[in-house]
Amino acid sequence: DLYDVAEIVKEMYLRKINFKKIDLYKSHATNFTIEGNEIRPPLNSVPGVGTVDSTKIMNARNEGGKFMSIQDLKIRAGIGKTTIETLRNIGCLDGMDESNQISLFNM
Repeated sequence: DLYDVAEIVKEMYLRKINFKKIDLYKSHATNFTIEGNEIRPPLNSVPGVGTVDSTKIMNARNEGGKFMSIQDLKIRAGIGKTTIETLRNIGCLDGMDESNQISLFNM
C-alpha cells in the first residue's frame, strides 16, 4: 500500500504539484482539495485522526466559525485528548490559547 502512495506522490512532484499544510479551517474532513497548483490533504489523512473526528471538527467550524481556544475546539467538536495532541503535534493548533478563560497577564 505504501508503494502505491509513494508512486502517486512522486508523480505529483514530477508534475510540479505540491502539498499544502493540513489546516484546521481549510482542510476538508475526508477529501483532498485543490488550491491553485497545490493539494491540501484532508484532516483524516493525519495518522490518529479518524474520519469521525475529522467530520466533527469540520461540522463544528462550519456551524460556529473560528474556535476561541483548544478547549473550545474540544467541546464544540466533541473530540478527545488523543486527537487534540495529534493535531498539536503536527502544528494545527499553533497560536491557539489552551483555555477560553482570559488571563490578566495576556492583556
